[in-house]
Amino acid sequence: TARQRWTPTPVQLQILERIFDQGNGTPSKQKIKEITSELSQHGQISETNVYNWFQNRRARSKRKQ
Repeated sequence: TARQRWTPTPVQLQILERIFDQGNGTPSKQKIKEITSELSQHGQISETNVYNWFQNRRARSKRKQ
């Protein structure tokens, strides 16, 4: 069975984008823990999801420039 791909809820996405705009690159392990626990109130999410989202988001922003 194929694993379900994680997609952030609109609220999670809003929060992630806000943090991305403030920060520079991928947050520290500690920060990722904090972000994950905040986001888990809005739906299923893991630290790996958060970490990968920042990696992908940074790659996307680099491509756009």
